[in-house]
Amino acid sequence: MPDNVKLLEELVNDAVDRLRDLGRQRAKLTEEIDGMRERLDALKHEASNGGRGSEAERAWRAQRAQALTVVREALAESHGDC
Repeated sequence: MPDNVKLLEELVNDAVDRLRDLGRQRAKLTEEIDGMRERLDALKHEASNGGRGSEAERAWRAQRAQALTVVREALAESHGDC
């Protein structure tokens, strides 16, 4: 019986550690996404002032595509961790 309790304790500790790691990863991703969102908003504003086909608009579209790629990769990675 004591061995079972010890094993259960280790499993719980491992689960808690994993949840902490996932929480840190989530916080980091949230920060990255917020930063990307701010850059995208700034680029979108520049693009709207520069007209269609402007360099600012192309930069905004490139940043948006990059942000989507990062988010998709993070989601795929987090689903693979579960």
